[in-house]
Amino acid sequence: HLVSFFETVVFGAEIDDRMKSLVIARWTGALRIRVKGQASPENIQSIRRHLAVIKKLTGINIEKVEAPEKPENLTILFLPAMEMSKVKINGVDPDYIRQIAAPLSCYFLSFKKPPDTIVRAVIVVNTQRSDEAINHCLLEELVQSMGLPNDTDMLRPSIFSDNDQLFALSRSDKILLRTLYDERMTEGLGLDAALNVAREIITDWDQRLPPP
Repeated sequence: HLVSFFETVVFGAEIDDRMKSLVIARWTGALRIRVKGQASPENIQSIRRHLAVIKKLTGINIEKVEAPEKPENLTILFLPAMEMSKVKINGVDPDYIRQIAAPLSCYFLSFKKPPDTIVRAVIVVNTQRSDEAINHCLLEELVQSMGLPNDTDMLRPSIFSDNDQLFALSRSDKILLRTLYDERMTEGLGLDAALNVAREIITDWDQRLPPP
């Protein structure tokens, strides 16, 4: 079950098949975070809390970027609903941004270079939602921008299901994130090879983590 879950979340594409990952892609360097726009103190607390969990599960270093001359590679942009579809990002079709902004919740874009290495991500958040809704969608978009881009209702409750509003990762969500960043997994592995490795890692973590 968990292996199929991993396959769908890592290799699926819900909006556009052209966005599908053909290989395992993940961050290899530190995340350098910058928050822009009107984030409330509660929103900042949510970001800090979620990033601490992501760091623990992935081993990726996370830095906050304050100085304007230091480039960030993960931008979290807080905007009013009407501004979300107008974000301009180099190399991204404005029509695609309008499409993913249409639900007026949150969305993310990630960029890979080469195809197995995530080098940049942008998360856009609707400031007109409640702090509770923003907390959930920050968790979802932060985790998805780590290389787990797709939604599914295959296993619930889950941050990857549009029908759940969670403020912490479920057991199966944690296993997915750990599997992607386990040292036995390798960037660039194609679907079949990746699933063979994932099967071993998932079995391992399934036995080590307490049952739900």
